[in-house]
Amino acid sequence: MAAIHCLTLDIFYYYLKEGFGITKTDIEHFDAYWQGWQHEYKSKADLIEFQHQDLGLQGNLVHKTNHLEDSNYFFLDCSLVDMQDISKRTDPPESIKQLKSKLRLPLENQISLGYTQIIYGWVDPEDDLLPAQLYEQLVGDPWQYYRSDGKILGATVVEAWRSRQEWDIPDVGSHVFIVLYRNQETYDKANKLIFDGWLPLLLYRHKICYSYQKSRLNKEKARHTFNQAVQDLQEYNTYTLIELGSALQRNLRILTSYSTDLHTINTHQNAINTNLHNYNSALKQFIDKANDDCKINKFWVNNLEFLKEFSVIAEVKYEKQLEKDYAILAPGLAVLTGLTETIRGLVEVQQAEIDRQQTSTIAIAGLGLAASSSVAGIVATQVYQPDNTKSDRISLPWGLGYSFIIPVIAAIALTFLWYQRHHKSNK
Repeated sequence: MAAIHCLTLDIFYYYLKEGFGITKTDIEHFDAYWQGWQHEYKSKADLIEFQHQDLGLQGNLVHKTNHLEDSNYFFLDCSLVDMQDISKRTDPPESIKQLKSKLRLPLENQISLGYTQIIYGWVDPEDDLLPAQLYEQLVGDPWQYYRSDGKILGATVVEAWRSRQEWDIPDVGSHVFIVLYRNQETYDKANKLIFDGWLPLLLYRHKICYSYQKSRLNKEKARHTFNQAVQDLQEYNTYTLIELGSALQRNLRILTSYSTDLHTINTHQNAINTNLHNYNSALKQFIDKANDDCKINKFWVNNLEFLKEFSVIAEVKYEKQLEKDYAILAPGLAVLTGLTETIRGLVEVQQAEIDRQQTSTIAIAGLGLAASSSVAGIVATQVYQPDNTKSDRISLPWGLGYSFIIPVIAAIALTFLWYQRHHKSNK
């Protein structure tokens, strides 16, 4: 099996520090992770250098905040302790598994942007099978992956990842760069020169992947919400007023949810556009810097065209896909708004009908009350009073007749009016 000199593993881990929906608890999750490292190594610094002779490990741990726009990052670096002359010592590929096990990563949460692993080392002679062996040992899966190849400062560089399709978002923990130099001198010089270039380049890449991945969730949620609202549409004509009221409240929630998802998709679309621009700018700087560094050694060669493949994927697939999604989903907002107004109209119609019925009932009840009052008044005239004579009194039979005739006539009139309204509404 092939061997590698000065085997080193770097991990660039990014997370958001501000943005829509980010809570204090989300940030504290990563603060607690870093405090765990500080407690273990009895340090309060943002840079921790460590060495474990017993474990045979050495490295650096870095936590940077307020450094990368709206994001923070962890940089974890680990290599085997030099117990002998580095020019003679070699490490088998499975040693990378040991390194990875010592660099525990924080648990993912909603503000995690993801991470990329980079394996460094130098080999002599070159072995074409070594990248596959290193990747399999690091990721823990059989050597089935998508890959791109290139050259950087004379080193062979392989980018590998695992996903459902080549253009899809890489599975968590599967995105790896393997950089293998030809000798120790190149390793010592070149490895330091390109470190600063990886940092922003990988940040913008992960932010693009993050926006695309989140947009897929918003798209599916919006589609489910719309379908749910349309399925209920056929039953609304049979609903009672109370059921229609509940349906109206439910559709207002659906409308709000759909509108929010649509806005979020548009936000992710703009984020991809911005970060793609930033990625291309960082890539140009990375390539220009690498080309300048090649002047240090005339034997160094660069071929970093493979890094442009992600830019093409982001533009042709991710950016265009979100543009298409928004165009398809946007008309649904008008449909849901119209549906909500339709339900509101049904509620108003039923409420108006109930109000008319209640008005008629109140009118009849009022007439009954008036008749009762009339009867009471007539009866009162029959009671002897010092200032009224018999001629002033209304006879009881006539008084009762008047009191019943008035509400009967009113009831007939109200019935006629109700019939006319009901007959017109059925035409």
